[in-house]
Amino acid sequence: HLDDIKHKIANLLKKLLRGDERWKAFSAKLGTTTAAIQQTELEHLLPPRKKEKGRFMDFGRLIDWAKMVEYQLPQTTGSEHERIVEKLGWIGEFKADLELWCQYRRLIGEALTMATEQGVFAGASELLRERLLSCEVQDELAFRFSDQIISFYQHNEAQLAKLDRAGIRLPSSTEVLESGFGGFKSLQGFHGRGT
Repeated sequence: HLDDIKHKIANLLKKLLRGDERWKAFSAKLGTTTAAIQQTELEHLLPPRKKEKGRFMDFGRLIDWAKMVEYQLPQTTGSEHERIVEKLGWIGEFKADLELWCQYRRLIGEALTMATEQGVFAGASELLRERLLSCEVQDELAFRFSDQIISFYQHNEAQLAKLDRAGIRLPSSTEVLESGFGGFKSLQGFHGRGT
């Protein structure tokens, strides 16, 4: 069997962030910010809703939101600026953390793109290593994260080698299959039960 790369990365990220006190503080601030700006003139800056299931799958959306707010802060002026700083200025406290989390985000994006487009094949982990090197990672934690992602691919390659079939390439994510099920459910919704 092959491991689903998307789920392996989500589990790795979950493990990393669960023990990260800064991430816990960031998540807590997200909750209070939602309550503070909901139904106000700043509602357009609401953080994305967190998913109850697969909460670590929305990591990228949260980081993108924080980077967008970080960009907006110096772009505003006058009373609007004061109000944004009052309600969202806390993001500045996480500037260094956001840099690390953005590195994680880039690595995850590159790995998932490869998983979706290429699957797994002999030499996939080396190709992934090259692709991850282009992500401009500077932090030691992000380098270790990158190595762990590559190890998932290496495990899948070792499993593939057991088949002893040259040139074989298999999916390394169930996303394609899940999309097929979603399409089927959409079609089924237009028809009577059991047809």
